[in-house]
Amino acid sequence: MMKSVMIAAAAITAMATMASAADRPTIVGYSEYAVEAETFELGAGAELIVADRLIVTPTVIGFGTTDDFNFDRLEVKASYGLNENVDLYGKIKTDDELNYAETVIGASFQF
Repeated sequence: MMKSVMIAAAAITAMATMASAADRPTIVGYSEYAVEAETFELGAGAELIVADRLIVTPTVIGFGTTDDFNFDRLEVKASYGLNENVDLYGKIKTDDELNYAETVIGASFQF
């Protein structure tokens, strides 16, 4: 558990360092509860506007049950606003030991 807290603290410090180079970041977060699995997922991070239409969002995520809740992964997402309705994005995910786990690419739509 202490290792997880230290990893999360280091990730948040890294986010704050990146934020100091840009305008004041928007703090983002979410919480989810899976009813069948009876597990929680919590994420917190910062949304940084790096350039016109380019946003970088590092997020620290925890996952588990009420009895066993730990650091789960770190994600860094970069999104580019193609127009006011479509964003293209890429996301890099780590595992709970901050080793590379997955790259995700996609598009999000707003109508």
